[in-house]
Amino acid sequence: MKFSRFIILFVCCLLASQFSSQELNSKFELKTESYSYKDYKGAPQILAITQDKHGVMYFANQFGIAVYNGENWSFIDFFGYSVRSLACDSSGVVYVGGIDFGCLETQQNGFRAFKSFKSLIPDTLNFGLIENISVIKSGLVFFQSEKFLFIYNGVTISIIEIEGEFNFNKTFVVNDEFYVFIKNKGIKKYENGKLSDYYTNEIINNSFVHGFFKFSDKDVIVSEKNFHRLNSILRESGFYIEEINFSEIAKMEGLLRCATLPLIRL
Repeated sequence: MKFSRFIILFVCCLLASQFSSQELNSKFELKTESYSYKDYKGAPQILAITQDKHGVMYFANQFGIAVYNGENWSFIDFFGYSVRSLACDSSGVVYVGGIDFGCLETQQNGFRAFKSFKSLIPDTLNFGLIENISVIKSGLVFFQSEKFLFIYNGVTISIIEIEGEFNFNKTFVVNDEFYVFIKNKGIKKYENGKLSDYYTNEIINNSFVHGFFKFSDKDVIVSEKNFHRLNSILRESGFYIEEINFSEIAKMEGLLRCATLPLIRL
């Protein structure tokens, strides 16, 4: 590993010396700007981000949705409650989740406001918080809470409720197909209007799946390289294992912060 680091550093230094020795007609500058919660007039914590087809950015906030169009900030109220999740489809519709769920629509005055989908589900249904929203190209939108999946097709909503004490823990879209991880039950796939078993074994069931994606027509799982027994079982089951040294990844509350080069402390 040390040898590879020196190779990378040597190549970087060599390229830098070549560029410095050349006269460049243009100068590259990476423009960045920083904003505080005082700029967008919301709360400090940002819980989700999405972007529409026009490049407008939407930030899920504890008080609503902060919107930035590249020049100015605006704020969309969400009844004073926290927005937990955001997603955008290919047509530019922005979907919103929290204590309620729905989408943003443009009003006659030109401003955008939240439109609830609650009228499409039973009034007595207590679903808690919408933690994740997933969109697939077929036009389906998945709103996920701990106990419910709401599948919106543009007109109506179908509902999948989880059984017993289990929860929907994490959702994924892979190759335009929807998957959900349920601890102690494994990975389920949505097809033909229901969830079917996709992959399950004792080790996966008792773990927590943070990432799931396709690679070279094989299912890929990112795993710690020293998990020899687990990796062997997964390979025998047909998965491609991308081994990562987790000592070079900082993990906090399910979030992974990765760098292309490992840090060297002197």
